[in-house]
Amino acid sequence: MTDSVSIKHRDGELLEKRLKEGHTVYDIAEELNTSDSVIRKWMKRNGVKRPINDKEYLSQMLERGMDCKEIGEEIDRDKYEVYVSLNQLGLINNGN
Repeated sequence: MTDSVSIKHRDGELLEKRLKEGHTVYDIAEELNTSDSVIRKWMKRNGVKRPINDKEYLSQMLERGMDCKEIGEEIDRDKYEVYVSLNQLGLINNGN
């Protein structure tokens, strides 16, 4: 018998919902008792991406000391796309 919690990480709708609620990939992995790499794999298989215009979430990542590359890895985006979004949202300026 398969534990329902062990397969929830495969549910794209659940993953997308949790991400929109502001949970990180790491939070979701902990909640579902799996690894962040498993969550990322199922996000990719389900076409789920972290919103890149979520100012509060991106702000929290910056406060944790993450750079554009690390943020990009977290939300499955290119570091340059992250940089442009951070700049447009006023979270960094062209000098940073």
